[in-house]
Amino acid sequence: MIQEEVPPPKRDAAIKDAVVIMNTFNKLVNTASTYTTFEGDDLLLIADIYAEARQNLARFFDFLPAEAKDRFYNYADSVRKYEEKVSKEDGIDRMKL
Repeated sequence: MIQEEVPPPKRDAAIKDAVVIMNTFNKLVNTASTYTTFEGDDLLLIADIYAEARQNLARFFDFLPAEAKDRFYNYADSVRKYEEKVSKEDGIDRMKL
């Protein structure tokens, strides 16, 4: 995606941000895999890591030109709507949108 969608002057910064994003997702997976059951504080920890990943990913799209952002917008909008639905129905109070 970076090589094809991100303008050349922004690619180095985009690659650095992509590494941070992937490391955050790895942190999420590694943290979640240490649990067999989740309790209140555990859920907050997972939610905080997920929020960090989501924020980093959202900022990543700033590297894209407008036409590329438009192509990815529908996907991001669908994810956001799903997250809002889940957080309203089942979410942790502090994570509710």
